[in-house]
Amino acid sequence: MSISSFAGSSWQQLPEDILHTVFHWLYPTTDSHKITSELLPQYQNFMRTAAWVCRYWRQAAFPRLYSTAMVHVDVKYILTREAQPVIAVNSNIDLFLKRDFDDHAREMIICVSGPSPSPGSLVRALTSAKIDRTAWLGISRLKYVTDKPAGFAQEDVARGRDYGSKATDRLNELLSLALPSLHEITFIDFYCRAVHKRFPLNRLINEHIDGPARLRSLHLYADLPPSLVHYQGKPIDIPVLHIHGINPKQPSPMPLLAADSLVELTLTSVPQSRLWQMFAPLSSKSCGLEFRCLRSLTIMFFWHYRHRPRSPQAIMFEETDSDEEEAESEAEQAEDGFIRVAEPDKGYLESPAHGRPRFPVLEKLGLHRFSGSFAHFLGLFAASPVKSLLIAGLLSEVPSDIDYSQFPLLESLDLRYIGTVGSAPTEYTLRSIAQLETTVPRTLRHLALDMDVSGPALPFSDPCFAHSLRSLRLTSTVSIEQTLVPLLGLLPNLIVVKALSADSSRPIKSIALLIQRLRDAAGGMPTVNSSVRRLEVDFDHILEDQFGPGGGSAVRDAQLRAVLIEIVCGLPRLAVFTMPGQCVPAMRKAIKMLVSSGIVSQSQKALGHLTGLLVQAAD
Repeated sequence: MSISSFAGSSWQQLPEDILHTVFHWLYPTTDSHKITSELLPQYQNFMRTAAWVCRYWRQAAFPRLYSTAMVHVDVKYILTREAQPVIAVNSNIDLFLKRDFDDHAREMIICVSGPSPSPGSLVRALTSAKIDRTAWLGISRLKYVTDKPAGFAQEDVARGRDYGSKATDRLNELLSLALPSLHEITFIDFYCRAVHKRFPLNRLINEHIDGPARLRSLHLYADLPPSLVHYQGKPIDIPVLHIHGINPKQPSPMPLLAADSLVELTLTSVPQSRLWQMFAPLSSKSCGLEFRCLRSLTIMFFWHYRHRPRSPQAIMFEETDSDEEEAESEAEQAEDGFIRVAEPDKGYLESPAHGRPRFPVLEKLGLHRFSGSFAHFLGLFAASPVKSLLIAGLLSEVPSDIDYSQFPLLESLDLRYIGTVGSAPTEYTLRSIAQLETTVPRTLRHLALDMDVSGPALPFSDPCFAHSLRSLRLTSTVSIEQTLVPLLGLLPNLIVVKALSADSSRPIKSIALLIQRLRDAAGGMPTVNSSVRRLEVDFDHILEDQFGPGGGSAVRDAQLRAVLIEIVCGLPRLAVFTMPGQCVPAMRKAIKMLVSSGIVSQSQKALGHLTGLLVQAAD
């Protein structure tokens, strides 16, 4: 349809709210973790689709079309004698400047692809994009992200004027003058240590902490901690603070934070013994340490190990001929390898100055790598209305007897065990699952379990949350016959199932055998679960263990057919089946062959849902 004929069609009469919904899906994503180098091409496609149709569409698209200023810095490092990278800069800033629409922009995205450029090169790239031509008074959000980073560009081995503190200061000055009204900063770059030798946006962030606009949200993903300061000496007042990804050789230096105004908080590499010392009430009249607004708290504690290296001779000449010797060898490695150093005291239970912390409105809690008294630490949050709980750590850090009943409003539980539990249900596994079944409240709707048990069944029997659970995610290597099928039979109201390492002991080697199995089941396949509508499976983890990266296609397809007959055929309300992209053609072919062979029509009541099943690739 041409644009002229389109303009006179009924599409021009669409209500504006429907057009905004259409534009929302057409517009490129500005999610910090999904931004790619295709951002500007997607923006241009949106402009052609929305702005060039007719005046009505152009007016409806205007707020979104001029909402985000975008700069893409593409760095290609070519190994030459001068070691100079080729840097290409593309942006949509000219579109704003030519039409004086810069006041309409609310967000700026800087996306760097390839090796991280030096601070000096980045200043030149942003200047060539013309972000310094005006003060973007309307922009309140800055997102600096790296797409497919590949180290750093290494333009000057001697690290001349393009590196060092002066170059970093020039970068901060450029951004500070161009973006004076920032309320939110997102920074994603894990090569700060190599390129900048320090967190690069310290000056910019600190200026906006005390600036007239007041920084309200700070999201940092980097390999160096920021040096946050407050020039008046009072606690820093940032409602939303997320500091991710830092794992230095020592705990991260944290500033004094205002406990009263925090709404969301994520901290990484936090020392347990000094946890609550980094918080203080904003007012001296406050009674104790109360996080009165905090709704989401995620903490990854710093873990410090001392290492007793094994001699190369001991590693080279050791022999393990029997299972007993192999077990002894693993025990010796655990003893001689990394050993966690115990925390000196129990400072994680209270603040020396303000006493025991309180969380009256906390709804989301995430704890990673905590090594103290788990029962006592969880007791800090027992009076909070926690609805979402995530616990992750080594087996020695996550006890098997956690009492979940102290969170009577719990709706989502995510357990991640780091390390192998064993090849058979151990006493630890039995106790952990028994605690899940008996102490988790009946309000639970979402359960995610990552326990590395290979082969045998996870011993679920009668979970108390069986009738309330709506979503189940198993990242463990679970047996389809021994674990997944029996477990689905215990959960009558389940809607979404994700089994990301499913394994079958009865793979089906060909479609002909699949058809024969279904024909032999004259009475139809038994119902596994009558409520599940979405299923996601994955075999990549299993196949890489057996065949290396890429896996074996024949084995993968055989496992996929087993899932089809063991699970999919027994889910009569299944509507969406998600799997790895390379598995989709084989699954669609198998279902097509079942339909063409008459199997589905002969057992319409049992297998009719296969005809309308959506088979799609996982993201």
